[in-house]
Amino acid sequence: MLTVACFSLNPGPAHWEAVKQIFCYLSGTQDLWLTYGKKYQGLISYTDADGSMGEDCKAISGITFLINEGAILWSFKKQEIVSLSTTESKYMAVTHGVHIRKTSFEFLHLFTL
Repeated sequence: MLTVACFSLNPGPAHWEAVKQIFCYLSGTQDLWLTYGKKYQGLISYTDADGSMGEDCKAISGITFLINEGAILWSFKKQEIVSLSTTESKYMAVTHGVHIRKTSFEFLHLFTL
């Protein structure tokens, strides 16, 4: 979806086909839902970065938070800076994950007071 979104200002026929496939997938999975495990495992987070460095030399960061093996929050975005190595890209992904965790869970804590 991120790749297709990059072409939203000037889409071509291939991009429209990709959008149709995305909608077909979403319509076929609308009856599915997240299932959480019975055993409490606490909050687990995963981060990663796309090391391929696209045409603009910016990697893509991804973060997922899980509780009881079910995803509760996820995010991916193109990194704002150009990384010089895959290690630097992964470090930026972790930084993005820490920021998301801090802001999201501080916000959620406001509603539990």
